[in-house]
Amino acid sequence: MTLVGVIGIDTSLNLPDFRSPELSFQLLTQVSGRPGRGKIPGEVIVQTYQPQHYAIEHAKSHDYMSFYRQEMSYREQLYYPPFSSLINLILDS
Repeated sequence: MTLVGVIGIDTSLNLPDFRSPELSFQLLTQVSGRPGRGKIPGEVIVQTYQPQHYAIEHAKSHDYMSFYRQEMSYREQLYYPPFSSLINLILDS
């Protein structure tokens, strides 16, 4: 495989979930490891309206530690896990 296209990563980035940047970064990192494993170099094309988003920028440069530091900084400021615990209560009748 020499070419991978990621269409509409914005859908994943804009989910109403505090983990959406992490999931998007993971997806981009995984697919970018697929092309170019053979003798022919590979290429990844990402369609997005948010090319400046930190998850995309860090995935583009394969910078895991910078993504981790930035993500943990945001989570700490907003008091999201692992800096807190969350509970989901569903009441149905």
